[in-house]
Amino acid sequence: MILRLRTLPAAALAVSLATSLTAAPAGAQPTAADRQRAAAAFDVALGRYYRAEFAEAARGFFEADELAPSLTAITNAIAAARRASDHLLVARAAERAIARGEAVIEAREALAEAATRLSRLELSCDAGPCALALDGAPAQPSNYVLPGTHLAAARSPAGAAAQERVVAMAGATYRIVLHPVSPDAAPRMGEAPPEPASSGLPRAVFFTGLGASALLAGITAWSGVDALAGKRALPAAPSQGQEDIVLARARRTDFLLGGAALAAVATAVIGLRFTRWTGGHAGVGIAPVAGGLALAAQGRF
Repeated sequence: MILRLRTLPAAALAVSLATSLTAAPAGAQPTAADRQRAAAAFDVALGRYYRAEFAEAARGFFEADELAPSLTAITNAIAAARRASDHLLVARAAERAIARGEAVIEAREALAEAATRLSRLELSCDAGPCALALDGAPAQPSNYVLPGTHLAAARSPAGAAAQERVVAMAGATYRIVLHPVSPDAAPRMGEAPPEPASSGLPRAVFFTGLGASALLAGITAWSGVDALAGKRALPAAPSQGQEDIVLARARRTDFLLGGAALAAVATAVIGLRFTRWTGGHAGVGIAPVAGGLALAAQGRF
């Protein structure tokens, strides 16, 4: 990593990179020209790092590793990207290092830190193979992205296509199932689009649970107010019977509160995991807000 290499002179660093390149993974097999370009990119990145140009240095180290896989280059890319707060590049470099089994502990630590400031999009197609794309570029089934609006797309070998827009929050994971449709199967003007066949509970189950949760919450609030009113109405020296009545109201409120909480949790799980939504995606995560954290959930209805 950069911190353990900083005491070495530039010439020694170049030697370290060359030695690392010779130990590149067997499947990489960079050409001699690739090695030369990688060494040049590494030297430029090293100079930028010493000038505190951490963002440019991180990209240079990452490029050098892409040309010729190198433990030195990839660990330097992670370190420089962390100094630059380039969380997306930290995640990409860390995933590359983990996939190669290099500096796994350090890479996982960096990835865990960066993931809290990124969104994760898990893409798939509901039938057959397809080519995935994200914001117009080829994508993998799992992708870290910056929070914000992103466009996921898929195309089958037969030409069927689909796309889905998602607004992603930091720290959340979104599972998006795309449904490629051939141009011939697209609905004509005035026709309703066909409902995709998928498994899961009907949406009515989720909305019924949502209504039941809201009703229980309202009854719980009324019961709590009733119990407090009964307590305030007690005389200075209440009888045992009067105290028992207030205690019964308090217990009733406790039971209602527990039931409302269970109903809300069950409804959330049904909505996110077991309900058949037309769009086929749902996500949940924790995002920092002013004064604390907020639980965020998203689904297409």
